[in-house]
This record gives sequence, structure tokens and C-alpha cells, in this order.
Amino acid sequence: MSKHLREELETARLAVYALHLPPTVQALRSKPLPKHVSVLLQIAAGEEDVTNSVADALERPTQVIRDAAAHFIEMILLAPGTDYYRVLGANPETSDAEIRRNVTLLLKWLHPDAGRAGYRTVYAKRVVDAWNNLKTAERRAGFDATRRTTHNLKALANGKAKKRKNSYSPHLRAPENESTTFNRVVDLMRRLFSPRSRSGL
Repeated sequence: MSKHLREELETARLAVYALHLPPTVQALRSKPLPKHVSVLLQIAAGEEDVTNSVADALERPTQVIRDAAAHFIEMILLAPGTDYYRVLGANPETSDAEIRRNVTLLLKWLHPDAGRAGYRTVYAKRVVDAWNNLKTAERRAGFDATRRTTHNLKALANGKAKKRKNSYSPHLRAPENESTTFNRVVDLMRRLFSPRSRSGL
């Protein structure tokens, strides 16, 4: 199995975890997007060959895979406060062609004629708005500059807040590293959803 395919399956597996264990959604929102989120967009857009391939590899019903993909998009990509890149399942390193393809898949999923749930059409405006801010080199560069400034200001504010906290409580134990916490959650999910322990899902 190629590295690319393994990463796609890992992303699909995370989406299934998030569907069955809603508390993990908050952890996923605080992390960078997993690699190859486009596989979830393909599934949500109705690409049956991709859906069937993932369902077979993960040994899950195709409807579970579809539901997991849609749930991940709604809860992670389209969560309140996400930036334009995340809305489109992308990041600053994603190519223009990949972003364009993601937009096409998202709008196909959201199209009212596709028989999707009507409430999802409210997301279409956010997708289009994100695309409008990234679709040209000039607009994308402008957004990148704003994004960097915002990130730097937040980092500065967080640094000052941590310094104040540490000065008031020097003997308190530092909170557990966020990555360690996330990895523990993922390990727990893998055990819960192993072939021998998921019979009721």
C-alpha cells in the first residue's frame, strides 16, 4: 500500500472516530487538518469508487463512510471561526489547482439538486466566500499576510498570558502537552474501534 493511500485511509478513519465519538471533535478542531482531506470531499460529493474503496479498506458500511465524511466537513472544516483555507480543506501550502478541486467537490456536495439535506445549503455561502478570497494570486497573498499578522498577534498574546500565569503559580504542574493528549485520544479510539470491539457500531 502506498504512503498516499495509507494517509487517505488514516484521514477517513479519523472521520469515523469523530462520527462515533463526538467529544473528539473539539480535539480535531484544535489540530491541523490531516493529510488528504480531499478524500472526504470526494466521498461527500458522491464519488462511489472512492467511497467503496475506503469502506472495503476500513471494513465499514458505505453509509457509515458517507456519514463520517459529511460529519467531518460540517464539524471540522465548516466549524465557526475557521479560516478560508480550512473551510476549503486546505492550508497555505495547498496548490491553487487542489483548492479549486476542493471547491468543486464541496459545491457538488452542497448543491440542492444533489438531494442533500436542505440545511447544508447554508454552508455554500461560506465556501463561496472562502473561494472568492483565495482564487487569485493577489487575493490569496493578501489573505496570507493578514493570516500571518493575526497568528503573530495571538502568539504574542498567548505568550504574555502564559508568562503571567507562571508568575502567579510557579509550583503548579504544567498542563499536559496538547499533542500528547490528542495522541492518547486517538489511541483510545483505535482500541475502541478495533474489529474485536466495534460490534455494536
